[in-house]
Amino acid sequence: MNNIFDSAITEFFLLHKEYLVKVLDQMPLVKAGHHGENQVFRLYYDDHHSYKEITSSSNLWDSTQMMYLQRAKIGEMLAITNKIISSFSVKNRLGSCSIINTSNAYDSNFFDSLKDSSCSVENKTKYYYNGRNYRSRSEMLIAIVLDELGLEYKYDVKLMLNGEMITTDFVIIFREFNRCVLLEYFGRSDDPKKNHSNTLKIETYHNSEIYIGRDLFILSGNLYYTPGADVIRLTLMSIIAEITCYHLEYSD
Repeated sequence: MNNIFDSAITEFFLLHKEYLVKVLDQMPLVKAGHHGENQVFRLYYDDHHSYKEITSSSNLWDSTQMMYLQRAKIGEMLAITNKIISSFSVKNRLGSCSIINTSNAYDSNFFDSLKDSSCSVENKTKYYYNGRNYRSRSEMLIAIVLDELGLEYKYDVKLMLNGEMITTDFVIIFREFNRCVLLEYFGRSDDPKKNHSNTLKIETYHNSEIYIGRDLFILSGNLYYTPGADVIRLTLMSIIAEITCYHLEYSD
């Protein structure tokens, strides 16, 4: 990998770490415990020493449980991010930088409004991972690699574009930049029927000002080749580097 690629990847994960730490610091501290045989949550006050015990009979139970699960998810993403950072050969930033704010309809609010679903495949499918069904092994591998990178995404998302409902395979959010990108797996690139439907889909994206290489990224294979985890990881890393370079401005 070249220095620009390595530096952009490092910069992103350092920013990602800062974002996750900030979110955790701003969230109420919640811990799970037991009172006798009953599960409870301990909702800590600002001093992080005294707390209020929340039982299942409390009207705060659901919201406290949600906060606990959110903290656990962010904590897991932070642990993954720290592990990734520790593996980099380039660990330092090139210099001070600022994030370029751009106006984008596909931002964090857009992402949060999307429904994260499982595709319409029976539960007995062999492409079942982490509570979801996937249409293909490749799409399942994409989800696995996204999780390995600690990225937040939604799968099998329905979008209304220019009055037409289409399904997007993956929507990935980069909250550091308040920016979403779409990732499609188009299967076999040498299948005429697939190519026709995929071309129509790309046209729909284009007419909605969703452009390849900026908002939309595509993976595909052919009769003799299906992208494996290493290729998917490199593709996702390239997307991360490109988005990071687009949104950062270095000062002298």
